[in-house]
Amino acid sequence: MQVRFDTPAGKIVDIVMRFIFATGFVYFAICSTVLAQNDVDALQNFKAKLQQLSDDDHAVGIEIYITQGERQLLHETFGWQDRNKQTKMRKNAIYNIRSMTKPMGGTIVQKLIDQGKLKLDDPVSKFLPSFNNEKSRDITIEQCLLHRAGYEQGPPGRPWRTYGKLIDVADYWGKTGPTLPVGKQWSYADAHADIVAAVAEKVTAKSAKELLNEYIFQPLDLKHTFAAWTDDKKIIEQIAPLYRGSKGNWNRIWIPSDGALYPFTMYSQSVYSNVQDYSKYIRNYMSGRTNAIVSSKGIQRSFANRQAVNLPPGFFPIGEGKRLCYGHLWGFAIDPDSKSDQPYVIMHTGSDGTASYAFPDLDLVIIVMTQSRGTGVLPMIETAINKHLLPQVK
Repeated sequence: MQVRFDTPAGKIVDIVMRFIFATGFVYFAICSTVLAQNDVDALQNFKAKLQQLSDDDHAVGIEIYITQGERQLLHETFGWQDRNKQTKMRKNAIYNIRSMTKPMGGTIVQKLIDQGKLKLDDPVSKFLPSFNNEKSRDITIEQCLLHRAGYEQGPPGRPWRTYGKLIDVADYWGKTGPTLPVGKQWSYADAHADIVAAVAEKVTAKSAKELLNEYIFQPLDLKHTFAAWTDDKKIIEQIAPLYRGSKGNWNRIWIPSDGALYPFTMYSQSVYSNVQDYSKYIRNYMSGRTNAIVSSKGIQRSFANRQAVNLPPGFFPIGEGKRLCYGHLWGFAIDPDSKSDQPYVIMHTGSDGTASYAFPDLDLVIIVMTQSRGTGVLPMIETAINKHLLPQVK
């Protein structure tokens, strides 16, 4: 039946419909305001916690960067960039991200697999003669990516700064051999990443630095990320000095004017970056995205191995109640109660106090940067994320 609005009955219907629409709109607006206020409260509580951690001297300086999709939720700094000079932490400072380099090495391996230059079950000895011995011959590319090739964390016989080339470090590991049974257990070690870096150099005839630039930094237009030292004064001014210590006892151990920490590029460490660049990088590992650096098959391979790794309680609060795993040079956690085929969180930290977290199902990325080596602040920040942020982000 068609209602005519120029009749008395029609006018009543029109008034009722307008009232319903108006009140519905007001209700929606009120709900939206409440939800927005909850978001604001959550962010304010989180910022207050970070301010407290900074005031309590758990880190010299802290920078936090949070995005959901294209929306920036938070970008704040706390504390000092250079405490000795009384320089406050500045947004978009550049940090030595140490082991957050490892996932980038994994990205390059995925590219080489897609190009047919590598296979996961290839033995390292196929490319590096130093591994062609009884102790190292059976080590595969994937075992290195998964930190299951039997090496333990430690320097390559002598400080790596005394080596001239990356291949020299890899050759040391090949000739020395692993100390644990190959393929039997997870053992986090820089050796694994540096071995695959040497293999990548061999199969491409390009340096580790060139591969990072060609496969990651340039395609993503990462203007403040680099793997080799720079003489650009504008860039150097943005690099945070490095401190070592703990609450109440921080010592500055390196400043940018000291020059390069690394004699050559490694995939265990070496890269410098800022919060925005690394956020742009990690977002490429959220399934279903079209991007320039890793294929959908590469993403699947990266997180296909879901063997749990055993870590001390409280080591990664962000994965509390989840199954912690280590993929192809990426850490991640699986929610056993979720129907999603994606990880609950993708993550990696760096030993100078940096961390990255991506929650694919929430389209959420959190980047934390400090320049405070030895700090225990990252688990505290993860606990604050669990308490203040994640319950509000849907």
